[in-house]
Amino acid sequence: MERPHTKRLAVLLACCLLFPMRPSAAAFAADETGIAPVSAAGTVSGGTGGDNDNDVSESERSETGFQTTDCTTLTEAEIPRTEPVQTEVPPTPAELKKTEAEALIQSISPYYKTYYTDETVRPVKKCLDEWKKTLRDAEPDEEKLTGFITRLKAAADKLTYRTGKVPQIYVTTTDGVGRSLRRSMGYVTGSFDIVEPDGKITGGSGQIKVRGNSTALVLRKPYTIKFDEKKDVLQMGKAKKWALLPNAFDPTMMRNCIAFTLAQKLGFAFSSERQYTELYLDGSYRGCYEIYEPVEVNKERVNISKDAADGEFLIEYEDNREKEGVTYFTITSHPLYRFAVEYPKEPTEEQLAHIQTVTDSCYDVLRTKDYVQIQELIDTESFAKLYLLNEFMKTLDFGMSSVFFYWKEGKLYAGPPWDFDLSAGNGNPETHPSYTNKIKTDGLLAANQHFCRRLLMVPEFRDEVTALYQKHYADFEQIYLPGGLMDQLADEYMDIFLHTHEVWGGIERKYANYMRLADPTYEENMEFLRSWLLAHNAWLSGYYEIFGKPEAPVEGDIDCNGALTLSDAVLLARIIGEVPHTTAPEDIGVRGDLDENGLLTSVDFRLLIDLLNKAGNP
Repeated sequence: MERPHTKRLAVLLACCLLFPMRPSAAAFAADETGIAPVSAAGTVSGGTGGDNDNDVSESERSETGFQTTDCTTLTEAEIPRTEPVQTEVPPTPAELKKTEAEALIQSISPYYKTYYTDETVRPVKKCLDEWKKTLRDAEPDEEKLTGFITRLKAAADKLTYRTGKVPQIYVTTTDGVGRSLRRSMGYVTGSFDIVEPDGKITGGSGQIKVRGNSTALVLRKPYTIKFDEKKDVLQMGKAKKWALLPNAFDPTMMRNCIAFTLAQKLGFAFSSERQYTELYLDGSYRGCYEIYEPVEVNKERVNISKDAADGEFLIEYEDNREKEGVTYFTITSHPLYRFAVEYPKEPTEEQLAHIQTVTDSCYDVLRTKDYVQIQELIDTESFAKLYLLNEFMKTLDFGMSSVFFYWKEGKLYAGPPWDFDLSAGNGNPETHPSYTNKIKTDGLLAANQHFCRRLLMVPEFRDEVTALYQKHYADFEQIYLPGGLMDQLADEYMDIFLHTHEVWGGIERKYANYMRLADPTYEENMEFLRSWLLAHNAWLSGYYEIFGKPEAPVEGDIDCNGALTLSDAVLLARIIGEVPHTTAPEDIGVRGDLDENGLLTSVDFRLLIDLLNKAGNP
């Protein structure tokens, strides 16, 4: 008797031999046992279920557990087909090494030849030449690439920035657009390294943009750099934002430094620290720049409260310029006096109303000329400092912009000072007729502007200015005297100044119509500045009578300021030596001709020195 399982095996074998099966779509859905699922009717999924002697009965399936398909009804065309699975071939070790080498090469600055010392550049260049000549286009070779990566890493790790007598600033923009950067482009991303003369590096990622107003339109542009994180740059305190100023309008590149040095001696609550540097922008040497702390609200800078409830703010006098996103307002009783709100950046209506009310009150109280009331709202000491500094420098922009005030703890303060490249006679009256009087060594300028105009009508404030001037007169005088600040700056930085002028086409290059036409040599421009400061200081000190009002002309008072000082000796020496100067009082011959022979000679100079010694001014 034939056994049931023998019959079933025979049927299955016959089906397999006669009709070789291809896997059906259902086969790919087989469970973990590998057996295809059964339909609800009891047939194998995909079969027809027709009558056939070879079919396995339901009871037989039940007994054995086997499931079969109806082999007699499947044709070649009906059998499902599947596409072969595409598998990605993994990169070989050699290919991985080539990718690593390419990434390493990309990490090296494209301007490495400019940024780093020749000695440390040579090994890197050798490796990169090897890559271009033998490795870049060749079939990957793991052993060769491993050796190349090891050598390049070692060479790159030893790259050392160039240093100089001043800090070097290396800027690399992400898209290499630094040389063509314009104000309209706003901030662009990049990386920054500031390298001190001793090799110390302060660096990081951040953004850079063109800053300024008129200065933003010239070739030697000023910039703002903003680190992603606060950095202590050149020991000037931690902050994200820093200003880079080129002094393009000033052929001596000294005026800003002179003014800020004097501001620190006057003792402002905040006056920007600054240092001369040299700037490299996307591999291009841009020459001498000064890096400054910009005017902004910060604990290290304008230290006012950021709590809205305290109502403290920072404003800038802005005559007529319009900047997108900036809020402006005018003094209600004097609409010509216009200000930009620097902080808060986006004041609410309530904050703006508060700023308006405070500023109106501060201006209106000046009309009372009541010094007690004035000092309740205004810090007169800071106003005396800002006025005297700008009157001494005769800053051409003082009545236009870059003049800041801040409200702190219930009082309005003047400052911080800013922007002195167009000052001390540096203006062109041929293109700006209003400069004719502004660049003279006599006469007042800052006294006629905004708050100062009203303040100087108050006798007590004038006395405060005079006392401040007397206290710091030596600081003003030491700027231009032999061995003073100007000579110190020339001794230390003149080679950098001259190199910068050379890079930009010469010292006589004209960057803007309103700057004074430069003299042919650096020395001539420096002597013009020296003479201008000497003469103006003599006139201004005489105007404020800081030596008292003389009853009669003082013998040897060459500059006619009513006192015998070292400035007289310097001026007389320059006149005798026929050095260009700006002081020419009508009676200079009478005051300087001490031996009364009708000539100004070295004999007069020796007699003047004797007078100075007797007066206690050696």
